[in-house]
Amino acid sequence: MKEQIMMLDLIANNDWKRAIYYSSPANQEVAMAILQTGHLRQNGMAWELSPVRTRELINDERMYHHLMEVYTFGDMKNPDVLTDNYARDQTGQMRSQFMQLAQFYVEKADEEASRKANLAPQIDPIRKSGNVRLADSLQQTMVGVDERVALYNQRAINLVKRSLEVMPLENVIDYGEPVASKNTIKSPEGDEYAVYQDGVMHTYVGILFRAGDKAAAEKLGMQVADQLESIINFFTNSDPVVAADNIGDIAAATSNYIILFKFANDPQIGNPSGQLAMRTSKKLNELYGTTYKNMCDELKAEALDNGESLRRGPEMGYYASRYLELKGMLDAIGIEGRLIDAPAGQAPLQQGNLPQLPEGLPAEETTMVLADSNAPR
Repeated sequence: MKEQIMMLDLIANNDWKRAIYYSSPANQEVAMAILQTGHLRQNGMAWELSPVRTRELINDERMYHHLMEVYTFGDMKNPDVLTDNYARDQTGQMRSQFMQLAQFYVEKADEEASRKANLAPQIDPIRKSGNVRLADSLQQTMVGVDERVALYNQRAINLVKRSLEVMPLENVIDYGEPVASKNTIKSPEGDEYAVYQDGVMHTYVGILFRAGDKAAAEKLGMQVADQLESIINFFTNSDPVVAADNIGDIAAATSNYIILFKFANDPQIGNPSGQLAMRTSKKLNELYGTTYKNMCDELKAEALDNGESLRRGPEMGYYASRYLELKGMLDAIGIEGRLIDAPAGQAPLQQGNLPQLPEGLPAEETTMVLADSNAPR
């Protein structure tokens, strides 16, 4: 394509007195190739092209400085400032930059903590075996680990809070424009469905949990649950045809809600006895216990009442097609989230089991049994 030839020509003739910048390497073959070979680094709202290869795709010090101290974000914290769907093209990208760097830091913190956990128990046995030099070397690698873990986690927390400060959740909408990704999930019948992605706020909640700020995670998580439930409740209180015709919206909201549930209930980083864990557990029991089944059954009844076949094919009727699409998608999401059992031999994309339901839920709210809820985590 002409634009790719232009990019190659620009790179070939650059004298490297200054860098070349990209707003994003996505959906561009040349830029993606440069990214994959280690010549692009993100330093904020732009990606910098360099002839020097790097292992890190993020220039974290520079990017942190830009996001926290340099960039200005208008006056979006003012509720009178309009942030419509056109502005959201930019706010979505801005929130993603905060998210990517915050994730980078919590992963760095996890790496440091894991390295200490693996190496520290070996030092004394190695020293006692007589290999003092190796023991001293390992001891030296432990210096400053706790401080770095604390620094990385605090930076992740700072980034999330800064993002919420300049783009408050209540003013700048995060959800409502789902996009189908390249990943797919399978229904019990083996039909494949696209994984829909929408928003980043549920990921922000997970970052706060991982970084150790459970109070902030709980507070934000309850706000995010409000927004996701408002989407889900709109469809569950409407004609099921509306949900089937807007499959991306209900699919993304359900998937994101399951992510909230998983973070809140995680026994290591979450808060299984907290309000968010109890709330999301109760809601998912309701959705996959009765609500979604009733929605699908209503569409199925309409199809049968109209003499439609429930088999897939070119002659499939109006209600039958919507029934199969909605049921297949919701079942696939349930399998992927380990809310319902997968057929034998079908493994979800996401590995690991959902935590058990928190103790103390009323009996009438625990009618749905999570698949593999008692399996080792």
